[in-house]
Amino acid sequence: MDCDALKIFHGGTVLTLDPRLPLVEAVAVKGGTIAAAGSLAACRQALDSPYEAVDLKGGTLVPGFCDTHMHPIPTIYYTMSCNLSGVRDLGELLDRLTGASHGKGPESWIVGLNFDEQAMASPRLPDRYDLDRVSGERPVIVIRHDGHSVIANSAAMNRAGITPETPTPRGGAIDRDGHGAPLGIFREHAISLILDHLSLPTLDELLKAGKNTFDAMLGQGITSLGLILESDTNGTIGAFDIPAMELLRPVIRQSLCSFIITGDISALERAGASLCRDPRDRIAGLKIIADGTFGSCTAAMDEPFSDRPGETGFMLLGDDALYRLMTEAHTAGWQIAVHAIGDRANRTCLKLFERLLREHPRPDHRHRIEHASIMDAPMLRAARELGLVLSVQPMFIHSDMPYLARRIGHERMADTYPFRSMLDAGIPLAASSDSPVETSSVLAAIECAVTREGYVPSQAITPLEAIGMYTLGAAYAQFEEHIKGSITPGKRADLVLLGDNPLTARPEDIHAIPVLKTFIAGDLVYSR
Repeated sequence: MDCDALKIFHGGTVLTLDPRLPLVEAVAVKGGTIAAAGSLAACRQALDSPYEAVDLKGGTLVPGFCDTHMHPIPTIYYTMSCNLSGVRDLGELLDRLTGASHGKGPESWIVGLNFDEQAMASPRLPDRYDLDRVSGERPVIVIRHDGHSVIANSAAMNRAGITPETPTPRGGAIDRDGHGAPLGIFREHAISLILDHLSLPTLDELLKAGKNTFDAMLGQGITSLGLILESDTNGTIGAFDIPAMELLRPVIRQSLCSFIITGDISALERAGASLCRDPRDRIAGLKIIADGTFGSCTAAMDEPFSDRPGETGFMLLGDDALYRLMTEAHTAGWQIAVHAIGDRANRTCLKLFERLLREHPRPDHRHRIEHASIMDAPMLRAARELGLVLSVQPMFIHSDMPYLARRIGHERMADTYPFRSMLDAGIPLAASSDSPVETSSVLAAIECAVTREGYVPSQAITPLEAIGMYTLGAAYAQFEEHIKGSITPGKRADLVLLGDNPLTARPEDIHAIPVLKTFIAGDLVYSR
């Protein structure tokens, strides 16, 4: 990067996201840092040397976007596999998987991703016998849209050693027929029984797909990322995450802040030694998965799912095990990020955070709840009082719309994805894609947070607030508000030039606003 270049950006709208000076005429950049933001004259004076004038040509300049929660290796793998998005029936599903097998060697697995049975005319998950119609000899698996359920054919189950005697792991579920034989549907912790045997890409395949993946995010204005990585020493597929990211780091332009999924807190220090050789990178702390999802009916709920009487989902960890992990990370000085979707899961996490901070007080911890999908007013008050940060995913609304009212019932809808109530409660809010679960398009997510596509419109937020979740809010969630998140002198010159102003565009058109240019530390890294 040419971080010594002097530049002045002007000729358009500049949304600084700095409440002290929200709109400015120009921005001066020196040494990769914002030197001034104000009038054009003030910016010229701040440089007092020959500079490059960057004409915004009527566009809108905003701080670089930060996606605070995404899974890099699954996202890369997604680009290399069969996309099952929009499948309308079983026949189309099988046709796509069969087509994906062409040109693959006999030992290669056929992997279908982004499958959502709720989009089918007659919603149901396929089973092993359905997928056997694609191939009886080659392993075939389908990974559900939310990543919390996997369907395997008989060959994949044989490769994984699955038999009727295979026990169901704690925190998981294996669907079985009336005789106890596995039907090929694995949920939550049981999915590793299949995925741990999945063939991995070659180094060349990984590097090529990885560069393309992160470059595409530059084209969406994403200048920094919050990664979710696994660290597993038991030979499972999660052990691939950190070595893969170490190999990929030279082709990634964004700065990286990582949470590690592990049962061994010492793995966080080891991850830092492997991954933080770039001074812009850091290991934030521990990621814990407390429950499942609405789509897989595994989110831990206080009351049964409306369309599944008697089913309330489940916690993946008992309270004692969850609290032990939280305590070990907290007392070691790490940040904690807990996945919680169901109301019972969120209530449990709040109770454990309250106990943790009572027994082990620590100021400015910024512990996070990832998703926080159902939270009523008392839970939001508790989150605010505990100093928690909530990391939300606006595109979940888009994906869950076809079935969510049926699954949770109308009474619980008002407390689901309650972004307006979260902000009004004074809770710091960051946003993300959870990629590959959702698209990494920040502008699509901003639109969804603003329009909510009609889902409980009283919980809508403004375009400025939605942009804030991907800038200032994201920076705060990562303890990096002093170096990014707004166009403020002294912060890194991570900037995005948009073709229109999201504050004045029709809300329904925000997703279509083009990203024209992306700058990291003042260096042009993407141009449309």
